Amino acid sequence: MDSVTLSTVVMVLYYCINAFFLVAIVAGFFRTRNAQEAVLYGIMMVPFVLRMLRLK
Repeated sequence: MDSVTLSTVVMVLYYCINAFFLVAIVAGFFRTRNAQEAVLYGIMMVPFVLRMLRLK
């Protein structure tokens, strides 16, 4: 495997792991009835969304 292929595989795995955690956080966001927890989930989503959009 050359380095470009390996780098691509690592990047795809990184985004899959990131998407998994983002889905888990979003599920918790929609499940909660507590406003404080909803705000907390919203704040927790920000870095994951930014990573998925490749902004951070």
